[in-house]
Amino acid sequence: MHLYDDLLIEPAIDLVDLGANDTVDGNDHNVSASGFGFTDVLCYIDVGLWTDGTHTFKLQDAPDDDGSAGTYADIPAERQVGGASVVVDSADDDNTQLVIGAIVGAGRPWVRVSVTSASVTTGLADVTAHMIMGGATARPVR
Repeated sequence: MHLYDDLLIEPAIDLVDLGANDTVDGNDHNVSASGFGFTDVLCYIDVGLWTDGTHTFKLQDAPDDDGSAGTYADIPAERQVGGASVVVDSADDDNTQLVIGAIVGAGRPWVRVSVTSASVTTGLADVTAHMIMGGATARPVR
């Protein structure tokens, strides 16, 4: 098997400008879908031009509710990899890539990234993110 056979990469946040004090929730990802049983997730975040505000990205998970996501909650610290969140809050963060990860929780197969923006006048432009799911129990995933 090759790395290509072990990972699934899907869009987590479609291209967006974060120009208001708001929370933007990314796409739902079912890590147990199609019987692959992913054990780890990593969110790769690509940010563009920062003008102002504090933009905090974090991973959340949810239980399954008859084939759709139940109520999301922040992933607890003991399952986080690399910290609870990543923050963009200065021009030093322009045009950077950020990564946050987690171990999938038992009974919580739905995962998403969420970003909360505060103190925004103009904001953060050209944000995208991808969810990388790994540690599949069934391979190949393609």
